[in-house]
Amino acid sequence: MSGAIAPAGLPQHSHAQHLPADFLAILCASAAALLVVLPIAAFALAVFLLINLPAGTSRSTRLMLATTAAIGLSMMTGARPLDPSAPNDIDVYYDIYQQLAAGHTEYLGTYGGGLEFAMPLLCWLWALLLPPLSVNGLMFCFALTSSVLLLVWVEKAFYLDRRWQDPALMGVCILMLNLYFSTQLVRQFLALIVLLYAITAQSRSKQWLYVALATTFHLTALPFYAIYLLARRGLPGWVALVVIAFAVRVSFWELVAAFDVVPVALADKLAYYVDNSQEFTDADLTSLRMIGLLGFVSLVALLSNRFRVDRKTRDWLAVPWVTALMHLVLLPIPLASLRTTLMVHSVVPGLIAYQMLWRKAGVVLLTVLNVFFVYKTVTLIAAPDSGNLLPTVAMVGAFLT
Repeated sequence: MSGAIAPAGLPQHSHAQHLPADFLAILCASAAALLVVLPIAAFALAVFLLINLPAGTSRSTRLMLATTAAIGLSMMTGARPLDPSAPNDIDVYYDIYQQLAAGHTEYLGTYGGGLEFAMPLLCWLWALLLPPLSVNGLMFCFALTSSVLLLVWVEKAFYLDRRWQDPALMGVCILMLNLYFSTQLVRQFLALIVLLYAITAQSRSKQWLYVALATTFHLTALPFYAIYLLARRGLPGWVALVVIAFAVRVSFWELVAAFDVVPVALADKLAYYVDNSQEFTDADLTSLRMIGLLGFVSLVALLSNRFRVDRKTRDWLAVPWVTALMHLVLLPIPLASLRTTLMVHSVVPGLIAYQMLWRKAGVVLLTVLNVFFVYKTVTLIAAPDSGNLLPTVAMVGAFLT
């Protein structure tokens, strides 16, 4: 967390032998071809190859596999069946999409007093460019936008700007991306991904340009960027974040009580809490699973380094523990824990795990990443009524009205 988010130097390990070029081409083509049959198979093969191919694998191979994995994961996310009797945020976004498709452009100003126009603008563009979408089709579009933005960021920030070589970094970033929230907390999820571009931007002007763009998705991009600036300061910043979390916990309900006198943009953010005052939600607790998994990886990294780690690695090892503290402090506020720690448990958990381990490299890194692969694949297959095992034809049919 300290300094630039991308690590310095090049990975010197090579955890696999180079495959013959023709055989590798066949494997890549097979992964892409599986997209037209069964997206979960395409996703699994593409990610497995990314994780296990050696450092120095060609850029074209890496991008082909990453694109295949991103599309496959997005298709599965879009195919998720919805319970019509249960409230679902995507239904609200779909209503906005339908209104914009019908020509009601005033819906571009639905959120944040008109400041958060980027998500409605995307819906309007999709309405202009694509056939009429079902709610599942809209979920697919949100998921694909999110996954492609993350893919492009990883490629730019690590492989191009810092000459990274190991395709496993790309693989684990896509593998651990939790696209469920790209269809529920749509605006905040997209805002956080855009903030990643600000974090690794090479100039101050570009940083603030990306921050401004992120705020057009969700105004909380500003405080989340402030959280990053504090976190990169090391221990003093981490302590400040926990103290701020306590302050928010103590004063939050007084702010909600003033709902009718706060600015419109802020009132939009507080509306949910007026009628929801339970201590926490199932989603708040579920998000702790990934934070706990990252905590376990940090312990593995400590053990593999015999408790002697450099400062940059130490900062990454602290991420899950500081995040867990903030998460627990904010639990009394429904969804606050989930939203505040969304970057860690759903957007970049793969990057965080990789950063903890890459300097040790070798068997430890490869083992952990393959455990992640098995964990995520089994989760996707075993999820009941998820749509993950549907064939492509059924998925695409469900995406269109």
